[in-house]
Amino acid sequence: MRLLPSTWVKVALIIVLCLAVVGGLAGGCAALGNAWKAAWAPLQGRASGAAPADAALAPGGGAFAAADVDSLDVSWAAGHVTIEVVGDGEDVELVETYVGAGRQPATVAYLDGRTLVVDYGMTDSLWGCASAGKKDLAIRVPASLAERLDLVALAAASGEYEIGGIRCDRLLLELASGRVAAHDVAARELDAEVASGTMELGVAVSERAGFDIASGSVEARMGEGAPARVNASLASGSLRLLVPADTGFTAAVDKLSGSFETSFPCTTEGDTHIYGDGAMRVDANLTSGKIVIAEA
Repeated sequence: MRLLPSTWVKVALIIVLCLAVVGGLAGGCAALGNAWKAAWAPLQGRASGAAPADAALAPGGGAFAAADVDSLDVSWAAGHVTIEVVGDGEDVELVETYVGAGRQPATVAYLDGRTLVVDYGMTDSLWGCASAGKKDLAIRVPASLAERLDLVALAAASGEYEIGGIRCDRLLLELASGRVAAHDVAARELDAEVASGTMELGVAVSERAGFDIASGSVEARMGEGAPARVNASLASGSLRLLVPADTGFTAAVDKLSGSFETSFPCTTEGDTHIYGDGAMRVDANLTSGKIVIAEA
């Protein structure tokens, strides 16, 4: 029984998040800020270089030419973010709203090659109680770009996140706490990584889906077709895979504790469960928690 190294990172992240609360109560804003800063570091974006000096958005948002963009990379600390498809247009629009008390940093947005990087903009002086408020963000993607994206990546510390109508080569979702919902999304590859919180994903994946869960729950509804391969690593929590009724699968489950459940009539050989033609390969490692495969 062996969990992925990234799963243990998420377990550590949960501990840090708990310490953030305890530290805030015991040590005030400085302790709370330092703990949250440590928790946020693993979730920042994948941009190859530092943000340019003029990357801060004007209050309210900004726009980037869709013709210059192939990928989206979003890192957000708290609030509500939507990535939505709009009709015809030439720009990706960023529309932000400040919510609640406390100073908020300027959102950072810039092109790293052909990747549009959008970052909440946290700085050392704004961790802790001074940044008690939050920002909401709407990313409006023209339909012409939504059909041809390479990477769509979201790294979220806390809050509510929604993605709809996107077609991409790879979808990468990283959640420390809060909720991510996706609907009418298609990708060749999906990676969903959860420290704590909930993901509700309506996504068609053609080749590979990976799930890395420390705690919390993921429901992946793959109603338009199941991937060829699924890899899952759970320290705790749950993964529910909802697939079309005619999906054959072979699920190899290596567990220390926890359970595997399915609504399909399987042939079981040791830790391997086979249904139909066995075409979808599921490899799962569990320390605890539950994996379910059911009909969509």
